[in-house]
Amino acid sequence: ILLDLAMRDTMNQSKFFANTVVEEMRRNRIRILERPHRFAGFAVLKAPDVPSVLFEMGFMSNRSEARLLNTSKHRQKIASALVDSINTYFQKVRENGLD
Repeated sequence: ILLDLAMRDTMNQSKFFANTVVEEMRRNRIRILERPHRFAGFAVLKAPDVPSVLFEMGFMSNRSEARLLNTSKHRQKIASALVDSINTYFQKVRENGLD
């Protein structure tokens, strides 16, 4: 039961973190999918005590995305937005006493 409770809390934190990433990407005008949230059974995403997200920067099979990903300016824009979202997540966690 305790493991289930920990998993549920971690899953909720992961969703909160994912929402933070999505908000930051949109705020920085980085194009993302209309419904960006997906769930996967990867072992690294199922740790009972560490919130996690899988972030895909784009699809190499999409010519326009591949072209963008091949520019350092676009990669830097994505990386900066991701760093900002991580910082925002931890700031909100501290403010809510969840650390």
